Amino acid sequence: MRKIRRKQMAERRLERIKKLQKEARKAARKNN
Repeated sequence: MRKIRRKQMAERRLERIKKLQKEARKAARKNN
């Protein structure tokens, strides 16, 4: 169970990072 939970946390972290990268790209486009 612990491994599964850790995997879920890692996946959630990846999703958050992807979302942040998308937002950063949009912001960069606006600034440029």
